[in-house]
Amino acid sequence: MNVLKLFVLTLLIGCGLSSTVFAQGSVEGMGDFDMKVEDSNFPTPPNADFATAVVNYQLDYMGLKAGKNLLHIDRASGIKLFANYNSYTRKFNLTAQTRKGEDIEVKVEQSKEDPTCIYATVPPDWINVICTTRYIYSEDIKSQNSNKK
Repeated sequence: MNVLKLFVLTLLIGCGLSSTVFAQGSVEGMGDFDMKVEDSNFPTPPNADFATAVVNYQLDYMGLKAGKNLLHIDRASGIKLFANYNSYTRKFNLTAQTRKGEDIEVKVEQSKEDPTCIYATVPPDWINVICTTRYIYSEDIKSQNSNKK
């Protein structure tokens, strides 16, 4: 009987300390759990001070699939950013669309600080920093895909 009491007491103490020991916090915060790479691992884009949002992507961790891949939805404007990937050439390009499906121009420039990163600006001032060593950015992916249809 004493062994059973000792076991239950140990179990209660263990459950009470588990959040402290494992540094997990409360379950209520699990909806806010965000797994991301530190911002210091990305170069600072030009005009970052004036941007409404700067979003960093590490495509190597995302694993692009052939075709259209949703990268991000800007909740305020409803604009969606897509990476169109050609698995044969290992190249991708970027497109953006409104909620109504209208295409929006994406201005892309190569980073001078880090050659593996590009800056993609979606008008008027949403800047995306996209870094990858596995994939190559190319603007002519649409023409390559349309030739195969």
